[in-house]
Amino acid sequence: MREVFVLLLGVPAALFGQDIRPEIQFVNGMYQRFQQGGADASPTLQVSSQVRVVMKGMPAGNNRVSFQFLQRAAARSLQEAERKLRGSASITNGAGVTLINAQGFTTISTLEIHVPPLVKRASVEILRNGDIEVFNFPGALFASTQAGDVQAENIGGPVSIHTGGGHIRLGRVAGGVECSTGAGSIRIESAGGDVNCRTAGGEIVVNEAQGPVWLANGGGSIAVEHAARNVEAHSVQGGIQVGQAGGTVTADARGGEIRIGSAAGVRAESADGPVHLVGVNGVLSVSAALGSILAELMAGARLKDSSLMAASGDITVMIPSNLGLRVMATNQKGGVPRVESDFSGVQLRMLNFDRPALAEGLINGGGPTLLLSGSGMIYLRRVK
Repeated sequence: MREVFVLLLGVPAALFGQDIRPEIQFVNGMYQRFQQGGADASPTLQVSSQVRVVMKGMPAGNNRVSFQFLQRAAARSLQEAERKLRGSASITNGAGVTLINAQGFTTISTLEIHVPPLVKRASVEILRNGDIEVFNFPGALFASTQAGDVQAENIGGPVSIHTGGGHIRLGRVAGGVECSTGAGSIRIESAGGDVNCRTAGGEIVVNEAQGPVWLANGGGSIAVEHAARNVEAHSVQGGIQVGQAGGTVTADARGGEIRIGSAAGVRAESADGPVHLVGVNGVLSVSAALGSILAELMAGARLKDSSLMAASGDITVMIPSNLGLRVMATNQKGGVPRVESDFSGVQLRMLNFDRPALAEGLINGGGPTLLLSGSGMIYLRRVK
């Protein structure tokens, strides 16, 4: 075991090494107790705390991990303050790991840790309901709390975050992100790898991800601004919006709108809400049980054989004048398809008596097959 340095402010030097507590001070109308310590850094840092944790990365040149433990409380007397401010913190070194432990009352205590670049992996666990904040840490981060918020900014490695009932806020993360919360929202500014996150209730927002994205929400909306690869999103109660994806978008919404911008393919199912596609490519497989479908196709789109199906709603397809398609439209209820087309090449064909009528034809010389099936109107509109 390496030597560990712990400084108790306000304690005479002759008492160092004895089992004593830091002196209580009265500052700005509050009683407070302050403790700090440090130890040589190891590649791994492990923090076990009952109170709020703030961890900050330090510039190169310092090879020690240090902490500051502050407790503050309002009290009518020094004796009452001593009962409230009885928490403590310690730091020790083992084989390749630095251990920090802190205990105290969550609402009045904060453990602040300063970490040098020598630390490549940090695990922070709060045993009670406390928040975790991490800034400018260059390594991999693992953080969990029973019911607090977690915030991290400028993390140099992958991140794994879990909270039983708080919000998750992540800024720039150089690696992948894996996170979950029992009852809070999730916001990710930038992830350098995969994103795999879920919440039981609260919105999920991902501004940028360089890897595949998988998101699940039990009680809120999902929004992805930009993803370099595939996006898969599942929402039980809320809409799904994807601005731009370099791969295929898979979206499943039980109670909200699905809106997808640029993507290399779409598989979307909406149980109760409309579907809106803008500037998509590849294979489109879209169904809406209770809602309309609007597909705005772009000039130069590289479509493949696709299908749009609306069980109870209209289907509208906006088609550029230079995009070739073969269209086949049927009515799910077995009647004559109600099709309004700006393209003369789409004509109604009557098949035999036991099959629904078919509106079929080539648009702009033909191309991939677009199958349209619904119980409402089908609109084929020409755009410049």
